[in-house]
Amino acid sequence: MDYFPDSVWVFMLAACASESRMQWLEEHSADTMTAHTNLQLAHIPRPRLYRERRLLDGIREDSVVKLYRLSPSAIYELYELLHEDLEPKMPTNKAVPGMCKLLGALHFLASGTYQPTLAEVAGMSQATFSRCLNQFLKAILKHTGKFITFPQCDAEWRAVKGDFYELAQMPNVLGAIDCTHIAMTAPKQMEEYFRNRKFFHSLNVQMVCDANLRIMNVNARFPGSTHDSFILQQSAICRLFEEGAFPNVWLLGDAGYGNRSWLLTPLSDPHGTAERRYQKAHKKTRVVIEQTFGVLKSRFRCLDRGKGLLLYSPSKVCSIVVACSILHNICIANKLEMVIDPLVPLDLNLSSVVPNVIDMGSDTRQDVIAGFFSSYRTYKTMIKKRHIKSTPMDISPR
Repeated sequence: MDYFPDSVWVFMLAACASESRMQWLEEHSADTMTAHTNLQLAHIPRPRLYRERRLLDGIREDSVVKLYRLSPSAIYELYELLHEDLEPKMPTNKAVPGMCKLLGALHFLASGTYQPTLAEVAGMSQATFSRCLNQFLKAILKHTGKFITFPQCDAEWRAVKGDFYELAQMPNVLGAIDCTHIAMTAPKQMEEYFRNRKFFHSLNVQMVCDANLRIMNVNARFPGSTHDSFILQQSAICRLFEEGAFPNVWLLGDAGYGNRSWLLTPLSDPHGTAERRYQKAHKKTRVVIEQTFGVLKSRFRCLDRGKGLLLYSPSKVCSIVVACSILHNICIANKLEMVIDPLVPLDLNLSSVVPNVIDMGSDTRQDVIAGFFSSYRTYKTMIKKRHIKSTPMDISPR
């Protein structure tokens, strides 16, 4: 038997080992490459997907008003006023534009839709929309004094009094006052103070409007259990009237306020022709504040309880109410249609009854009845002959 030399055996063993190694590499090469590729892909970030963001381009004007309650021109004017606060601070390509923030906030206030649903329509996530809404509220509240103002000079007083007089010949009226309840979720602190007589949580919001439904004063700082008369006593408008800032004029309120020298309420049981005339004129004139509440809640359904509760803290609900009041006045300034939605329920008086309401203006009310409504026809004839239309709003009762 022939034997191979040692060198041949060494060569054959090396060849076998090399062949086995190559076969193993061939069998595992596919799995190794796949694992290596997956390891590399795991470190590559996925591209972010951005939703399509809505702008005004290509939307009809009536559709814009339906969606946002403002006309396109009014929206652009509002954007010019707020754009410095709404536009992104960093020059990034994918940041939410200021106009998108404005439109998203307007649509939320107009529709009362919950944030997750609205965020899909606005083209942003719910968290992003929440930040945009806060940014919008902060921006628009800076301009409250520009849009919600009480008449300050004699010319403004005469204009407001003239508009009220045209409604029902009620003289010297500078505004109609009342409160409305804005439903909200129960707050975590002092929950019992926000529960009103109808057993839902709310803010009791005091407003003063003129004859054209323009809001001249708003106070949204009090919980739903607070009585209307208490809110008035704590408000700045009360201090101004008490200090004589508005002489020889008065506000019109309901019977829950009690009479003051500058606040006239209806009679509980009118007797005689003069008192019935006063009662009728008071009712026809004061109804504008109820109409204001109806139009306001029809325009901005987030304030309407029928669309659900505002799921925010009391301070944020207060900001939303003031923002809607500003936008309401912008609508009036742009002469947009004022319609009360039949789905909006009537604004009922939910204030609790207070037996000891301040009654300091009965003499003033009787002077008004005697001076303006006892000889009503004679007085109108006198004014017609003089051709002085402003006289009935300017003279004091005798």
